[in-house]
Amino acid sequence: MELLILTVLLFLGGQALAVDVNNQSRPAEPTPPPQQLSTTPKSDPIAKGDINVTELISKLLTGYDKRLRPNFGGPPVNVSVSVFIEFIGDIDEINMEFTTIMYFRQYWKDNRLKYNNTGYSKRLAFNPEMLKFIWVPDTHFPGIKDGLRHDITDANEVIRLWPDGSVLYSMRLKVTSQCPMNLRHFPMDKQKCRLNIEAFSYDDKEMTLNWHKDNPVTVSKSIQIPSYTLSEYRWFASVEEFTTGSYSLLTIEFDLNRRLGFHMIQIYLPCYLIVVLAWVSFWVDREQTAARIAMGITTVLTMATLIGSARTSLPKVSYVKSLEWFLIMCFLFVFSAILEYAFVSYLVFKNRVEERQREAMRKKHDDEKACDTAEETVDNDKTPQSPGSRPSSGHEAVWIPGKHQVETVTKSGRCRSSRRSTDEDHFVKILNTVEFFSRLLFPLVFIFLNVAYWLYYGGILE
Repeated sequence: MELLILTVLLFLGGQALAVDVNNQSRPAEPTPPPQQLSTTPKSDPIAKGDINVTELISKLLTGYDKRLRPNFGGPPVNVSVSVFIEFIGDIDEINMEFTTIMYFRQYWKDNRLKYNNTGYSKRLAFNPEMLKFIWVPDTHFPGIKDGLRHDITDANEVIRLWPDGSVLYSMRLKVTSQCPMNLRHFPMDKQKCRLNIEAFSYDDKEMTLNWHKDNPVTVSKSIQIPSYTLSEYRWFASVEEFTTGSYSLLTIEFDLNRRLGFHMIQIYLPCYLIVVLAWVSFWVDREQTAARIAMGITTVLTMATLIGSARTSLPKVSYVKSLEWFLIMCFLFVFSAILEYAFVSYLVFKNRVEERQREAMRKKHDDEKACDTAEETVDNDKTPQSPGSRPSSGHEAVWIPGKHQVETVTKSGRCRSSRRSTDEDHFVKILNTVEFFSRLLFPLVFIFLNVAYWLYYGGILE
């Protein structure tokens, strides 16, 4: 059995060796070349009938000089502009600037790119590489501080060409432009920010800019500006004069109304609460010096902190803004509360001094009561004055029984008692009057000034 199995294995090994030898001895057959791809399939997307678009473009660009504008040597080329505003934001009061993201589209006609006589009637669209071969307007944005062409995931630019030579050049831009602001009514102000578009090297004799007839300016309805409300926008065209000539100028003007919610929560309401806290000290007993001084100092320091934090978020301008007027008014009321208590403390001190003096006079009066009885005895023993005699002022002639003679003595009358002054409660009355009018006038004056403030700066009177 084992011999049979060994014989079968030797037979199979010989057959495998024979096959391997035959494969090595047979010459390798050449690999057939890959089938060449046809450059013009049955439905060629770049060809229609007998027209090859690649050849068409090559013919259009043959002899084309991009350095020369359309209608060179003739009438100015007319460039119409349309803008789609996608975003408005980053409105900065300190640097006085704002940022917009837009789709900026320019339309013009270049007769050198006409292909309506070739039989191909479709519109052509190109990527930004086409810009290397054709003329484009050199428009710019005067007054911008920074700009950016979006290039994610690729350059956001497109060129479109129509058979009659009309050209559309569209791009997506981010522009940060200056916006001069008048902040006298801040934070209840209304600002007008402008975005200007102007020709750079071609004056109005070579190129004119105007707004496109269809939807020249469109603003996205989904725009949300954190601190402002876009109430209105408008556009217009003009001509700006320079020493080098007259240049077409297109302008978009945005009317922005500031929202008051942030400043109302962060500044106005805290200031009102601090002022009311300062008035609470008017109802604290005037003898509680520590409590009233602590409340006054705390409110003053808190107002100073609010003023400092508010000024850091505002530009350093030479005029006073409405928010600063409000902060100054609140600070003066808080500071006046401390001055009121200083005056009250002075009156309390004067009243205490007066009380000490009255107490001393009462003690003196008690010590001198005994003299009243002695004076009455002396008065009963008095001898009438001789006729024609006139006692001197403040003196009188008195008969002294022990000496059996008349002597002139100082007229004392009754002992001088500490006569209670009619104005004993004078300072107390002043204190009560000051406290009463402070509790009444401070709130009334503050309310009146606030009504005038909001009527004037809030635009109610306009």
